[in-house]
Amino acid sequence: YTVGRKLRRQVKVNAYMAEHDALTNLPNRALFHRRVHESLRRGRKTGRATTIAIIDLDRFKEVNDTLGHYNGDRLLTALSERMAAHLSGRDALARLGGDEFGIVLAGVSEPEQILTRLRSVIEDEVEIRGLPVCIEASIGYVVAPDHGEDVDELLQLADVAMYVAKEHHAGVMRYDPSQNHYDSANLALVSELRHAIDEDELVLFYQPKVSLHDGRVTSVEALVKWQHPQL
Repeated sequence: YTVGRKLRRQVKVNAYMAEHDALTNLPNRALFHRRVHESLRRGRKTGRATTIAIIDLDRFKEVNDTLGHYNGDRLLTALSERMAAHLSGRDALARLGGDEFGIVLAGVSEPEQILTRLRSVIEDEVEIRGLPVCIEASIGYVVAPDHGEDVDELLQLADVAMYVAKEHHAGVMRYDPSQNHYDSANLALVSELRHAIDEDELVLFYQPKVSLHDGRVTSVEALVKWQHPQL
C-alpha cells in the first residue's frame, strides 16, 4: 500500500514537472499552448475575445554576463512572482524559455492598459546581490478572433509583434500587418531562431580553406548550421 501510494505521488510529480518550468514553477510552453487552445475554444462558444501576449526581457543577457547565471535565475524568479501576483487568477502566465514569457487574457479585447501596467511592474527595481537591477521588457500581442483562431499562427504573430516592439523600443505592440513594413515570415524565422538556440538546434562545423597553390590547409571557417525541425 505504501509503495503504491509513493508511486501514485511520483506519477503526479512527473506529470506536474512535464508541464511546468523547473525554475519558476510557471506553466511551460506545452501547457501554455493548451491553455491558449482552451481559451480560444471558450471564446468561440461565448463570443468573447482572447488576447495572447509574448513578453521578452530586454538586455537580460547583460545581467547573466555581469552577475552570473545564478543571479540571472534569481532575477527571473523574482520577475515571475511579480507578474503572477499582478495578473488575475484567470490569466495564464507561462515561461516559454530563456527570458521569454507568454500570457493569455481570456475575455480581453483591449489589453493595452493591462500590458502597459505589467511592463511597469517588470521594470521596477529588483535587488540582486545588494545591487538594484532595472530591466526593460518588450511585449507583442494579438487578439483572437481578429487575428485568427489557429494557436500556432497566433503565437507566431504575437512573437513578430514583440520583435517589432523590441526593434522600435515601443514597449507594447499590437500585431497589425497593414502598419508593419517588415516581412512577417522573416521576422517569424528570427523568432524561431531564438528558440533554436534554447533547443540546441544549432550545430558548429569547421570548414577547411585550402590554398590552390600547394594544396595546404591555410585556415578554417567556423560555420553554424541550423537543424530546423520542419524547414
